[in-house]
Amino acid sequence: MKPTLADRFEAAMNAQPRISFPRIDFPANDGSREKKSIPDARGASLGRPIKRFMGGFLFVILCVGVAWPLLPRRYESTASVILRPTDAEGRLDSVQSLRQPLDDNAIQSEMDIIGSPTIASAVIAHHRLDRDPEFAGDPSRMSIRLLESIYRVAPFVSGWLGDLRQVSEAGLRERLQKHLTVSRDRRSYTVKMGYWSSDPAKAAALTETLLNAYLSNQLARKRGSAEQHSAWLIERVEGLRGKYENSERAVREFTLQNDPTDSAMLSSLETQRAALGQEAADLRAKLTAAVVQSDVPAWSRGTIMGGSQPASGTAQAANAAVRAWELRAAVVDKALRAVREEIADRRLATLKLEALRREAAIDKELLDGALVRLKEQEPRTSSTGPGVEILARPDPALRPSFPNALLFVFGTLVAAIAAGAAMVWNPGASVVRRALSSR
Repeated sequence: MKPTLADRFEAAMNAQPRISFPRIDFPANDGSREKKSIPDARGASLGRPIKRFMGGFLFVILCVGVAWPLLPRRYESTASVILRPTDAEGRLDSVQSLRQPLDDNAIQSEMDIIGSPTIASAVIAHHRLDRDPEFAGDPSRMSIRLLESIYRVAPFVSGWLGDLRQVSEAGLRERLQKHLTVSRDRRSYTVKMGYWSSDPAKAAALTETLLNAYLSNQLARKRGSAEQHSAWLIERVEGLRGKYENSERAVREFTLQNDPTDSAMLSSLETQRAALGQEAADLRAKLTAAVVQSDVPAWSRGTIMGGSQPASGTAQAANAAVRAWELRAAVVDKALRAVREEIADRRLATLKLEALRREAAIDKELLDGALVRLKEQEPRTSSTGPGVEILARPDPALRPSFPNALLFVFGTLVAAIAAGAAMVWNPGASVVRRALSSR
């Protein structure tokens, strides 16, 4: 019997090797499978942003942790002083000094003196900061030696990169000025001063030298001012003493030359003036009578006299009597005028003597006042002290002022959160996100 087509196909299939497939068990209910896959998808979608956020967050934390020990430390040391008035009473009485007002401009001037080149030079010289690597640089550093080698080969490069000579005094003062901190409380007379450095002991030593240099400078300025004032007082006393001696000499010489205080002479002159005045009045009366007699007509005189004497002789005698009385009156008037002038001169001399004595008294008063001020100035000059009270001396800082640990932690957290948020939502961080997702 001839095989059919179906028999042939079955024989061919039986002749091929069989391939075994694993058994796949499908769930009977398709709805339950979909319900289980939904939470898995949600968890996967939430896990990827969290991983991205934590990646950025931890990356910043790691960088900050590596950079924290490498950050330069800055230690500040401060000294506090209370400014006081410059008078002796206020300098010795702290309560009075706090009650006395101080000008803000004067306080600002004291703060400027703290940062003056004189104080800075004293600090530099005391600590030999020209040899301190923090201020003058370290000549043994690799960068310095490299620049020296370059300058030997190409000297013209020094004009671009700078000179390698030692730092000048002005440069040291400028660098030291950058390390100086001076502040004041606007509601009090307290002034704080100090230096900062990478070494707390060095900062305290620099601040101590700054405080001592400021006190020495203020003491020198006060003593110089007191000595200058004393020299001015001495010069003023000498000038007033010479002026008073000249005034006394003028009074003495004027008294010897004029003697306007002689009361006997003045009384005698007054008596002479009275006598001469009376005599002049009598002479004027007699002269008037003689003139009247000489003016009577000759015929009337002859009639009156009975014609026993000639009229011409009588007229001549009358005229001679008038001339005699006139001469006598002129002499008396001249003497009276001389006496009056003498009395007037003596009175003027008395007034001038009083003026000279008053001027001498004023000079004496000024001289006494200057002597009193000079006597008061001598103990002040010897007991001059600084016009400040040291409230607190500098101590080495226990913790650095920079970097601040609290602010550093806060800034680190803010930066880490910002970096994590950028990793999640910033499109520019897709490369980093893909790298993290691939892991």
